Amino acid sequence: MAAATDPPLRIGVVGRGRLGGALARAARAAGHSVALLRRRGGAPSGDPSLEEVELGPGLDWGSFDLVLLAFGLHAESPEVLAADESLSALRAIPAETSVASVVMSMPTAWLDDFLPEHAIVHFLTTPAAELAGAIALLPARAHRPGDVLRLRTALPALHWIEAAEPDYLRLGALMVGSAIAAVSLAYLAEALGPAFGGSGVEATEADLAYLEAVLDDAKRLLRLHGGDGRRAFSSVATPGGFTERLHDRIFARPWRPKDGPGEPPRR
Repeated sequence: MAAATDPPLRIGVVGRGRLGGALARAARAAGHSVALLRRRGGAPSGDPSLEEVELGPGLDWGSFDLVLLAFGLHAESPEVLAADESLSALRAIPAETSVASVVMSMPTAWLDDFLPEHAIVHFLTTPAAELAGAIALLPARAHRPGDVLRLRTALPALHWIEAAEPDYLRLGALMVGSAIAAVSLAYLAEALGPAFGGSGVEATEADLAYLEAVLDDAKRLLRLHGGDGRRAFSSVATPGGFTERLHDRIFARPWRPKDGPGEPPRR
């Protein structure tokens, strides 16, 4: 959390999707004033807990300390940004206002060129950002120190990790492992049968706590085996046993221990 003496920030979030909403709620939970910025003519999201403001020429950008870009726009060329009536309003953001972005639907360089007066702080996270401790990956590059400080103050409960390229790109790709692990648990529950739940089944608080404990054990298995998921699985599965059979029902390829990397290193 930000220090008690720090004044709350005024934050504008461009993008009302899953990620934009998660970031908005995380910043609000940290005590900041947050507004979701929607396209001109767009219908309100229906979430009364979050203020919404329409993008347009009358928007007072100077009222924001930080603008978070979290919109989705699949563009074939950077010219699409300037041609978009709502997004073109971003060019009116004052140079002294910090801008950060989690937009990954286009090359980050396109946004940098679109807003040349801003040293945009690009970072990566997931909708898990709504809860404390979620990963936020920051590239180790030259930023204006005040911009990075403002971003981290806006989202103080995230687990910030700084990485230099090429590790930043590698770790960013591995971040989707959280979603892969989550959906694997859903497939596992469905393979086990109706009594074990699955997609569309409302989990109790006790169920959620247990699933989190299961994922914690996955972390422990990975640590025991030097981060090698194949070795971690082999330490649990026996040839032809229950765990192996479940693996083969859930994944496209059958489990073949001979495909693994061999014996785990001595510790």
